[in-house]
Amino acid sequence: MKRERTGFAIYAIGIVLAIVGAAKLPAPDHQWPDSWPMFAGGALVAALGLMWWRSGVKAEAKQGQLGGRSAQELLSLLVQSRDMGQAIEAEFEELDSQTIRARIDALLDATLLPFVEDRQVLVETYGMRQGADIILKASAAERNFNRVWSAAADDHLPESRTSLQSALATMEELVAAIRPLMNT
Repeated sequence: MKRERTGFAIYAIGIVLAIVGAAKLPAPDHQWPDSWPMFAGGALVAALGLMWWRSGVKAEAKQGQLGGRSAQELLSLLVQSRDMGQAIEAEFEELDSQTIRARIDALLDATLLPFVEDRQVLVETYGMRQGADIILKASAAERNFNRVWSAAADDHLPESRTSLQSALATMEELVAAIRPLMNT
């Protein structure tokens, strides 16, 4: 964490120096301002700070300090989210709006929020294309689960059920897509 902050601070200082160096107009008889060394130095400091900042982020991710979940654990959270959603749908007719909100809160807290905390692991494990596809589908399902909660808060249970069905359809698609990745 300290490495990230230090890298970001160096990056920010470099940007400020480059801006200050670039802000001066050249003298009428010169092509470049006499502050170009400040601009070049600031740009160099910013580039070094950016590299240090990014290396700190990568080192932290590798050490598992972002939560420490593996890609397999994250995929299991998604399956668990789908299963919890299906349980809510099976009991939906017997649930009141307050219970629906409590169950959706439990689903989000137990599965999707931990998934979001460590989502970068998926990109590092499966690559940008496949990892981002998983993350995008999970975020679509999360939005629908949040709509379930919101509609239940407004006591509009038909809308809540429709959103739950949308969330579960997205989760089914997602689970089908990640099934080949599980236990590999």
